[in-house]
Amino acid sequence: MTNAKTGTKGSRAGRALAVAEVDAIRNAELVEQRRAQIMDAALELFLQKGFRATTVRDICAASGVNQASFYDYVANKEDILRRLLNRMFTGPDSTAIADRRKAGAYPSIEAYLQDLFRHSWTVNRQAIQLSYRVIRDLDSEDRRAVLNRDRLLVDDVAGLLRAELSLPEDDQRAAILANLVVFINAFVPMRDWNMRDLDDDLVLQTITSGMAAMIRQLAQPAASDGENNESGRTGRKE
Repeated sequence: MTNAKTGTKGSRAGRALAVAEVDAIRNAELVEQRRAQIMDAALELFLQKGFRATTVRDICAASGVNQASFYDYVANKEDILRRLLNRMFTGPDSTAIADRRKAGAYPSIEAYLQDLFRHSWTVNRQAIQLSYRVIRDLDSEDRRAVLNRDRLLVDDVAGLLRAELSLPEDDQRAAILANLVVFINAFVPMRDWNMRDLDDDLVLQTITSGMAAMIRQLAQPAASDGENNESGRTGRKE
């Protein structure tokens, strides 16, 4: 929906960050093409130089869009940043994974995790790096919206674990492992400097299998404190 006061589209309370309504050019195909050029160039620059150090002139030079027409496609740097973050979280590829999961298209939790991780570590790799690097540059409302997206993913994964493993709603282990899944989802992009020489398929297979093994343990009843203490004593040598 359009906010007449701010001239923005979207809702910060929802999944998409509010972006400026820029409609000077009526050719929708041209707008999409030029805006993509600007966003792709800005993404590289934000990662290389940082959001604050990157200027509009830098973005224009890198994108090939001249500065005179730059504002026909985006409002400013902040608008570009919001659009980049929206593309990561609400783009068609990202929503397709959620839609497939809700439709029961994945034969196992492992298959779902593999698809989620593969998308995050390839298509969204740079965007994930960007989201963690610019979190302090966002205003308070945008920062809350970005953090809320993580919470929504955690809740979604926790719900999946409870449903697939028939866990009660109050079993906190589902939430704990869901948080770990979301952390792992960002782990590989953020460790890019130390993992770039590793085989991508091997990384995906190894981490997904490890996570699936941990998740399968949830099917076992949670041990009580007394049982844990007894197990500890049994493992000690007299």
